[in-house]
Amino acid sequence: GNKNVISCFAEEMSSQLAGVLQVHVVDGNHLQDENDSFQTEVQDPYCVITVGAEQLHTKTKDDTMHPQWNEQLDFVQYLYTDDGSTQYGKCVVKDEDLISDDFIGAAQFELPSSYNKQWVTQVLELQDADNNTHGVVTLQLRFLTHAQFRAQPSNTETRQEQQEEVDRILEEKINKK
Repeated sequence: GNKNVISCFAEEMSSQLAGVLQVHVVDGNHLQDENDSFQTEVQDPYCVITVGAEQLHTKTKDDTMHPQWNEQLDFVQYLYTDDGSTQYGKCVVKDEDLISDDFIGAAQFELPSSYNKQWVTQVLELQDADNNTHGVVTLQLRFLTHAQFRAQPSNTETRQEQQEEVDRILEEKINKK
């Protein structure tokens, strides 16, 4: 198909690297809501990661200031353009609320500029608009070629969970009949 032609072409241009950016959202610590003067505890935090035009988010963890998300988000459209400047993704943590989700804090993280199969850990300080710190989030990043991404062992937790989810949905459909 035509897809191969395009990706080969993109990989040949040295100024651009196309691939899959994997963001492993490990955990958050000491998360605090910004709209409470006496810093009440965060109830149900989730994390939104933005890379370029793509935005993915973790599941919500209930009733904790120290969420262990341990989720891997795959940005399959990732394109690194080498223009000499450091490029950043954005991490925003929100507190899920019935009416509207509360903003906890945001941080930028450096995006990889070259393919790297090793996970690189970044610890981010979440800040509000006034640069007050509202906790930290630990991320791990790696940047794979599309070929490396496809060749990953299929027994990673994420894949397994996706498979279990698919199985569960199929089972529900079967049981409904």
